[in-house]
Amino acid sequence: MTQRHYMRHLCYEMWLSPQINWDGKLLGCSRNFWGSYAEDVFQAGLLESINNEKMRYARAMLMGQRPLRPDMPCGRCGVFQSMGQFGTWITEEELVVKKVEQTTLISPHGRSKG
Repeated sequence: MTQRHYMRHLCYEMWLSPQINWDGKLLGCSRNFWGSYAEDVFQAGLLESINNEKMRYARAMLMGQRPLRPDMPCGRCGVFQSMGQFGTWITEEELVVKKVEQTTLISPHGRSKG
């Protein structure tokens, strides 16, 4: 049995719906209150910010492909720490499934299914 943290789904936001604070700081996920991945998304631009070096590195960390760096807010998060402890990193397959789940909740006409 794998030990997956119950809030693991919040890490998917780093790929699927990066969170931006009211002041323009790129938080990455909605659990992050430790730091930012960009200081002002409104000035730098959305695509530039969500694909900057720090965000790319954080995503690689969440997949177990890079070591923790001291400037990464993920390092202070219990979800990330649990992934490291149990080796339950985010996988590409997981992200594909989550993306499909996310897009199938909306009909072509913009109304929720179900």
